[in-house]
Amino acid sequence: MSLTGDEPPEVTERCRALLAADELAAEQRFQREELRRRWRCTRAMVRMVLSNYADVAPEDWRFRRTSLGKPELVGPADLPLTFNLAHSGRMILCGVEGNVGQKAMLGVDIERVRRRERHLALARRFFAPDEVAWLESQPPGQQQESFFRIWTLKEAYLKARGTGLALPLKGFSIRIAAEGESPSVEFTERCPDDPRRWQFVELRERDSAGVDDYRAAVARGGAEPGRTLTVHRREFAIHE
Repeated sequence: MSLTGDEPPEVTERCRALLAADELAAEQRFQREELRRRWRCTRAMVRMVLSNYADVAPEDWRFRRTSLGKPELVGPADLPLTFNLAHSGRMILCGVEGNVGQKAMLGVDIERVRRRERHLALARRFFAPDEVAWLESQPPGQQQESFFRIWTLKEAYLKARGTGLALPLKGFSIRIAAEGESPSVEFTERCPDDPRRWQFVELRERDSAGVDDYRAAVARGGAEPGRTLTVHRREFAIHE
């Protein structure tokens, strides 16, 4: 979903009407109206999107956060759904998966592709050596977007694991595949995991104003080795 920044009052009021008391209280922690609006629209969007997957009214969904802060569903019923959220600039990304097995994990990330004079310095500080080498091998005009490709894939993996930066960024390495193939991941002993159970998808987006470009990624863990991750993309309007 792309926010315009000037959503009409009836839209933001509809969003507020869907939220639970703890979400309304959390909204007030933001000092700027822009951030409060994004919070309420994001939370309302999650509720409306989830209601496309189950016969549950948007206002009836209940959530909790894990000890590491990852939001998850707790009701109103034991439904086989998992979701994950990300936002950057005007864009909000919500990933949902149904028919979830007990060990399934889902993470999404989205970043506005913006000019970073220090993207190579940041990569050398936070990326694994193989990732830095791949980034440095790219033509100078492509390095900025390549940086965000790796960044979003790493963030999506971390969010799927639900551990945040408790896992070392240099403990795993994203491998960007050839055109038409999916990225993969390799792990070191600092971040033990099985690469065969992870699938990744990259996305490119542009906001509704046609101003900014975005890079996004989806990471799905717990799948059977060799299973293909398919992403069905849908634009979502808060007034639907």
